[in-house]
Order: sequence, then C-alpha cells, then structure tokens
Amino acid sequence: MKQNLHTHSIFCDGKDTIEEMVRQAIQLHFSVLGFSGHGNSRNIDQYSMEDERVNQYIQEVRRIQVMYQDQIQIYCGIEQDALGRKYDHKDFDYIIGSVHYIPMKESFGCIDQSKEMTEKILKEGYQGDFIALAQAYYEEVMKLAEEEEVDIIGHLDLLMKFNEDEEMISMNDERYLKLAYRCIDALIAKNKIFEVNTGAMARGYRLTPYPHQTLLRYIHEKGGRICLNSDCHDKHKLDHGFVQAMQMIRDLPETKFSENESDVIHVSGEIIKDIGVATIRKKSSKTSATGEQSFMNALANLKTSRYRRVNVPLVNTGVIATVIGTGAVDMQLLYSNVDNGTRAMDYEIERMKATLKGCIGTHPKMEGRLADNIHYADYQMMAYARLCATFTELKLMGTCPECQGEMRFTANPVDALLNGAKMEER
Repeated sequence: MKQNLHTHSIFCDGKDTIEEMVRQAIQLHFSVLGFSGHGNSRNIDQYSMEDERVNQYIQEVRRIQVMYQDQIQIYCGIEQDALGRKYDHKDFDYIIGSVHYIPMKESFGCIDQSKEMTEKILKEGYQGDFIALAQAYYEEVMKLAEEEEVDIIGHLDLLMKFNEDEEMISMNDERYLKLAYRCIDALIAKNKIFEVNTGAMARGYRLTPYPHQTLLRYIHEKGGRICLNSDCHDKHKLDHGFVQAMQMIRDLPETKFSENESDVIHVSGEIIKDIGVATIRKKSSKTSATGEQSFMNALANLKTSRYRRVNVPLVNTGVIATVIGTGAVDMQLLYSNVDNGTRAMDYEIERMKATLKGCIGTHPKMEGRLADNIHYADYQMMAYARLCATFTELKLMGTCPECQGEMRFTANPVDALLNGAKMEER
C-alpha cells in the first residue's frame, strides 16, 4: 500500500489545489492520500490557516473525497502546531502534532525557516550552546505526549534540518541522543506514531529523512510505530525520497509482528503495511496440490480488478498469506536491487523467504517450525502474487532473433506470468 498522510495545499503554504494533488497521487499509484493543512497558529505563523479557512479546507477535502472515492482513499487531517489552536477528531480523521517554534528570551524562534535563523536562535537564545537548544526543543516535543488528540508526531528532529554537515553538532553526540531518547520514550509510552518524513530531502536540505537513522533505529527497538510521509508542498514531490526511505525502514533489524483476537498477524504499526506480506492466517488443514490452481484463479480475477491484493494458499504449510502491491515505489526498489544478471523474480523469491520465515516461524499458535517446511513453490507463488499485485502493466523489451531489431511491447502482468512462454515465442 502506497500512502502519504502529510501534505499541504494552497489552503496554507502548498502550491497546488486539493484536487490537483489527488490527481497526481492517482497517477503515482497511491492507495491513500491524507491532507494535513497547518492549523491556526496565526499569532506566530502567517502561513497557517485562520478558522474560516480551516472550515473551507475541510469542506473541500470532503468534497474531493467523495468525488474520487472509487479511485483512492482520501483522509482529512490537520497539522497542529504545539503553540497553535488545539483540534479534535470531530472534524479530522487524524492529527499530526509538530513543533516549529522554540522559546527565546522574549519571543519564539522558527527552527524551520532557514539556517541563518537557526544560527540566530542558537546564538541569541542559547548563547551558542546547542545542547541547551536541543533540550528546549525536545521538551516542547515531549509535551505532545500529553495531547491525547495527537496521533502522529511530525518531523521528530526538525531542529537538525540545517545540520546535514553536522557543523552545529554531531548527529550521534551522546548528550544530544540522551535528550532525544528521553523524548521518544515519553511519546512511545503514549502510543504516538512517528513519521518518517522526506520533506527536507525534497527541498535539498537533507540527504536522509527525519528522523535520523540513529533515532529511527531507537524507535524501532523500543517498539514504536512509524508511517512514511513526504510533508509535500508540491504535487510533483508527493513521493519524493520514498524509495530511499522505504529501504531504510526495511534495513531495520527483525520486523516485529503482533497478534489480534482473530488470529491474524499484522505488521507492527497500522499505517505502514508494506513489507511484502501484510497478513498471515492459519487454516484448519493443509492445502492440497490444488492450491496452485486456486492461486492461478486468484491471478485471473486480479487481471480485471483494481483491488491490488492477492490471497495466496500455500501448498505445503496450511497457511493463506495476503500480499499487497505497492505501485511505483516497489517497482523502483525491485530494479534498483537487481544486478549481476539476477532476475526480478529471483530477488522477489529471496525476499519472500525471509519474510515468510519470520512470520510463520515465530507465530505462537503454529504447531512446530512450519517455516522449515515451506516449499519452494510457496515462495514462487508469493513472488508471482507480489509482482502481479504491484504492477498494473509491464513494459517489456527484447531483440528480434531474425533481424536483431529492438522490440518493445506492453503486457498485463498476469498474462506475462501465466503465458510468458507463449508471449516470448510470439
């Protein structure tokens, strides 16, 4: 599932209308798009929305939500500044809590504005002591833990926006990390979700997303939940940096799973659902050899369906796995990781092995070590399903064996996988 819950339109400081962004999201194969205009904090932020503007914003998002409901899921959220008006879920599907301003002697300084402004805040407000500045910042962020309406913490380490070269302080300074970790612990205790935010990458200030990899790893180790957002102000950058950010997320240590009352394993963190296998559920008995035919039937149905999801009956384990496609993001990842002649299918099969073994092998209600009994055909079917659920079409290229000319054609992925030999011969 490809999604973005942190976006800004012309209702605040974005460049595009709500509808323009939705149309772009559809072209980029997003499944979910959430809007999060800047809530009213006009006393310090001239780009935030006044109350009447907020009402107009809600009405427009809801109008577009209905208009495009058959093509994409649209949600209406808001980005609530720590110093601004407080909101609730009566009007909004979710609320992002953010800190953009920190206290100085007689005012507040914007750490999101420019490097010059951040240096001014550091010099005039904290006598050049970055640790003192960091303490003030993270104390403000930590207050969001007590704001029950806040669901997602925006750009956790925003104060590092202009410190890519680590001129102000090392990203791994132990004194700094101690302050950040203390804040993270408080937020996790209140079940807040942390966004992986690529906004500074889109604007050329950072090479990696918020939060820094050290903080992201700490969040993961402590069981924190994450979602991937771009903090988009320009429709052309809706998924900017997503490939790199998703790779960072996948590179985290062992993925954790949690079980619910219906005996389904879900990815830890409801917002991010793309790790290859979204759910795995136990069947009452093993599937038979006809499981392969069931899978082929599922693919045939997928050919005419826009619901990019495949339920795969695994032949050897008595398990059904649900695979969700991810659109352009995963397509790029596939090809960026295939080298030395390795086929995309081989790469996908290897990823399925790791994911399936991690899920099935640790499920407390699975008898024995079923992960050790997964057949190669199961991995192959999972890989087929993943590719079919991900791609709406495949652009193929080859060389004519007679004239040596270049051949190009477009195929439905189900056709390419089920009838590949015939298509190649043709």
